[in-house]
Amino acid sequence: MPWITPIYDRTESDAIYARLHPDTTADLKGAWNVADYVRAKGDLEYVAAELTIYGYPVTLQAMPDVTVSSLGMQAYVSLLTDNAQAVVDAFTTMATTPAVPEAVNPWGWSKVNDLEQILADVEALINKMSAAFIYCGTIYSGEGCLI
Repeated sequence: MPWITPIYDRTESDAIYARLHPDTTADLKGAWNVADYVRAKGDLEYVAAELTIYGYPVTLQAMPDVTVSSLGMQAYVSLLTDNAQAVVDAFTTMATTPAVPEAVNPWGWSKVNDLEQILADVEALINKMSAAFIYCGTIYSGEGCLI
């Protein structure tokens, strides 16, 4: 699954607006919905695959697809947080990266922000790590010394 830029700047006013306008068709940043779950699930799968390629194996618990009627289930939140912890345990995070949130019910906007901030930070660290790789090919082999 491709990387989808996480949303981690939700505010309490976003959540209040979402609660006051449950029937709107507009994208409600403050609401936890299927699109948010799909994005978080896909981003977890993406960073786990990238880390595994780079020698940091991550085993994720299977995360099922969801429907609107099943989204509120605590099991989905637990899977996301458990898998985020698996990613953090396999690699590293920034000093500013929040801790993996507990899978509590209700799961508020700040905990969703924390989860998506973790994913954004890990993806940024993967990009920095891969940018620092030095290509070594025949042209560079033995460079700087006499044979």
